[in-house]
Amino acid sequence: MNDLGGKAYASREEALSGASAVLICSPSQHHLADLRHVVELGLHAFVEKPLAHTTDGLADVFAQADDKGLVIFHGFFLRFHPCVRRAKELIDTGKLGDPLWARALCSGYLPGWRPHQDYTQGYAADPTSGGTLLDNIHEFDVLYALLGPSQVRASVPGHSGTLEIPSEDIADVILVHDTGAQSSVHVDYVTRPAKRVTEVSGTQGRIEIDLIKRQLIFVDTNGETVEEQTYDGTFSDDYVAEMQAFLACIDGTEVPQCSNEDSAHVLNQILSARQLGGLSSHGQ
Repeated sequence: MNDLGGKAYASREEALSGASAVLICSPSQHHLADLRHVVELGLHAFVEKPLAHTTDGLADVFAQADDKGLVIFHGFFLRFHPCVRRAKELIDTGKLGDPLWARALCSGYLPGWRPHQDYTQGYAADPTSGGTLLDNIHEFDVLYALLGPSQVRASVPGHSGTLEIPSEDIADVILVHDTGAQSSVHVDYVTRPAKRVTEVSGTQGRIEIDLIKRQLIFVDTNGETVEEQTYDGTFSDDYVAEMQAFLACIDGTEVPQCSNEDSAHVLNQILSARQLGGLSSHGQ
């Protein structure tokens, strides 16, 4: 650990006593309690997704952080993906016209994500704080970042039976955004090979994003390619950009791209989807 620039401590209290900021990367069910503890200590916090698996007490934590002038940085790393950033520019500048519909798909194979761990014993398998909906909350945040707030209109989570875990391993959700645009999200743990794409259609064309290939294609209403870009790098570069932004927020030179209110809205979408789909929930 020391060779990598880190330092090991015998206890949480000892580690936090010398800290000014904390990365909360614990199992999902502990995120909110850990965040509450960190804010009580007066420390800035980076919170990995999902922010929590319930909204109970969340508003109080946010209010306390605001009172103390603390940064809470929400770990939605896809906001730093160059394709997502470019898509947002095209939408915000009106080049896509009025957005009409979108769809986001995140399909992968859970046993292959962390082959050194038993996936049936990890956080993803927990039917209350795990599952593909909470785990793949990034796709909901991407649609929020591109199209704004929305309400969940339909949700169909399921169990394929192929992974033998109690949490849902496949789900489809329909959203209606405040602008009137509609979007759909498909997430799962059962697909090989992995696929992660987002499409947005507007009155002036369509944007297609392949997040894994880091490719964006913008076509007009005649099907002509207006823009096609493939960006260098990997998801690791987006994580680095995210962490640089967190440090800049602590320094006061930037503000979080995702506000507390934004993050709470996205979390509420997941909790609504879980509730509509008949999954267990700790409240909203």
